[in-house]
Amino acid sequence: KGNQDIKEQFTTLRSVFVSIFSSASDNGEYSDGEFRWEVALGPGEVKEVSLTTSYRTLFVLIIIIILIIGGYQYFKPEIFLSKSFSELNFNKKGTFEAAKVLITLKNKTNNIIKSIKIEELLPEFVGCENRDIQGSIKPSYVDKLDHITKVTWEIPDMAPGEERIIMYRARARFAVVGELRLPATVVSFKKANLMKKIYSNNLVA
Repeated sequence: KGNQDIKEQFTTLRSVFVSIFSSASDNGEYSDGEFRWEVALGPGEVKEVSLTTSYRTLFVLIIIIILIIGGYQYFKPEIFLSKSFSELNFNKKGTFEAAKVLITLKNKTNNIIKSIKIEELLPEFVGCENRDIQGSIKPSYVDKLDHITKVTWEIPDMAPGEERIIMYRARARFAVVGELRLPATVVSFKKANLMKKIYSNNLVA
């Protein structure tokens, strides 16, 4: 018998969870809760089998998940912001005359958001006067610049879940042929003592 090859079987118990992060030498296989090796030994031959368990992959995965969640929490829009036409007026020739614009803001966080500024830039062919502002939120400034009109609203703070709707009427300064396009509204607010900006959709009609 001492001159004959023999086959030996070795086993070691490991949970399924541990097996995910383990690697066995010499073609060891995992089955039914244990690692198993079947080793052929010649006369006087000695072989070693090993099982290596490393949680480095798990650690890296946890770090990645934490970074993803943290990044999402930081970069996700704290304020829901949308912009839409609620009314469009064209003359019989199909030329734009006026439009009612709605800007909707909602605090999506569980915290009070402070120092909120809403800026609306209207192209040169569209005007907006103080008399055109509707609703309870009045602008802080209406600035007529060279080729645009800048309307600015300021809201001191918004409570969690609070929604605000800004309404104004944009009037044509001169005949507009083709599509009507209004640029995105810009909303800035304070977050962790830093100012953050978000942008609404553009409006096209």
